[in-house]
Amino acid sequence: MQIIAVVALLVATLFIVGIRVAHPQLGLQSSLGSAKTTLVIYKSANAVAKDSKVVVKTNDGQTGTGIARVVTNEHIDVNLNTKFERIPSKDIKGKLILVIPFIGVILGVIGL
Repeated sequence: MQIIAVVALLVATLFIVGIRVAHPQLGLQSSLGSAKTTLVIYKSANAVAKDSKVVVKTNDGQTGTGIARVVTNEHIDVNLNTKFERIPSKDIKGKLILVIPFIGVILGVIGL
């Protein structure tokens, strides 16, 4: 019971400081697989710098990871590995911290 309380407290603390988890549907890939097979941990942010790795909501509503190539106050141009997309600033989810490979496969099977 204490372990569950400690884990819940840790998750709540990370959420409060802006750390989030997402299952991207497209974007950057690594030698361990595509974006669909990963989970990403990111820091919530409304603005990013040029050439930073970002997590965004794409124009078709999917979560994606990419590299910010052009950054303005209104939008960012993101390289999503297979295409470039102009994303409104309001759809920036945050800065990519960590990619966890293979976990996304399980989430894809159960429909998340």
